[in-house]
Amino acid sequence: MGGVFFDSKSSIDDYSYISGDNFGFSKSKILNTHIGKYCSIGTNLITLPSGHNYRMISNYPFKLIYPKNKDNLTSKPITINNDVWIGSNVIILGGVVISDGAVIGAGSVVTKNVPPYTIVAGNPAKIIKTRFQKNIVEQIKKEQWWNHKISQKLANRLNNI
Repeated sequence: MGGVFFDSKSSIDDYSYISGDNFGFSKSKILNTHIGKYCSIGTNLITLPSGHNYRMISNYPFKLIYPKNKDNLTSKPITINNDVWIGSNVIILGGVVISDGAVIGAGSVVTKNVPPYTIVAGNPAKIIKTRFQKNIVEQIKKEQWWNHKISQKLANRLNNI
């Protein structure tokens, strides 16, 4: 059965959504992640805030066997800011910040921060291009439209730039 799993360290702001699947195969798993406003997220998003500490002799998490042992996993929260579009089957690693207005191509593995209004794709995700010229990006960042009440008129304007 499909669905979206959110752990207790995750949150999602108003008007954001994660696509389901008509056949019940969407298995998004959101861990230690904050999702901002007006985000559009495809099926099967996986956020992985934890990773193995490869500097240790063993990669195995012995804390599973011996609960008093020190945990050898590292964990860093993930932030997805406002008005972000994430395609299907994307993986985002711990500590990553995806800035306002970014677009993440389907099937990408995001290992580094994504600048505002930038399109990234691939494994690892790399910058493809920016969505707008720098002066327009600065104006959008200054206005922060997602923090205002959205009227029908403003919604039409936002879709017709």
